[in-house]
Amino acid sequence: MKITDFLQKERNPCLLPAWLENWNKASSFDVDAFLSSDVVFYPGGGRDGQPIRLFNEGCNVSCFLYADSAYNLKRIDEEFSERPLKGYILIETREVLFGEVFRGLSRQTVVFRSRRRERIYDAKGKIGCLYIFQHDGGEMSEKCSPFLAMLYLNIDAFYVFENLFSKENTPFAILLADHGFGGNGGQFGCGGKLEKISTMKEIIPKWLLVAENTREWRMYRKVANVKGDIGGMHNSLRHLFAYLE
Repeated sequence: MKITDFLQKERNPCLLPAWLENWNKASSFDVDAFLSSDVVFYPGGGRDGQPIRLFNEGCNVSCFLYADSAYNLKRIDEEFSERPLKGYILIETREVLFGEVFRGLSRQTVVFRSRRRERIYDAKGKIGCLYIFQHDGGEMSEKCSPFLAMLYLNIDAFYVFENLFSKENTPFAILLADHGFGGNGGQFGCGGKLEKISTMKEIIPKWLLVAENTREWRMYRKVANVKGDIGGMHNSLRHLFAYLE
């Protein structure tokens, strides 16, 4: 069974959040409303669209949060212009400021330990973009959400995970893929920095999508009889893991 088929049978489709359904040019970005939606989080996601395809088609997830300190936002804009998400039309790009996402902070230092350097962000500095997509009405329209929202943050993924998510606002799913090159200040997989934050703050997603070069977190088990799905820059096989409640 494919991952999308399993997810379709596992639960009712995720509801389209009201803020996204009613989005228009005059709408303001509310990070709390975004995080209260069913969100798939992809640390170090680059331009990999696999989790969007799987979780949108599988259970109508419409909100995705990517955090990648190494991937330039200009490249993301160019990517969507040259190769938009299949079945969707980009209807708006909205710049996002540090102060809009991390409220109450006038200045904050984020340390990239692997590079032995630091960045200082102020409240009015741009750290990302919110991309809003509308379905083009094609053949997949009945299986997928009519709208998608991608919040793409050009900032350390561990900082994002620790400061935006909580026990109350837990991601619906997380994609874990430890890369063999620099840029990440720790590991995403088992025993790494992301799992430690998850344990400390009780941020427990229902699903993990785990790359073949990465170990799943403790208390997660691979879903039986469900095939892996190939994705990412290096076409790695990713498997679905469920939390053992």
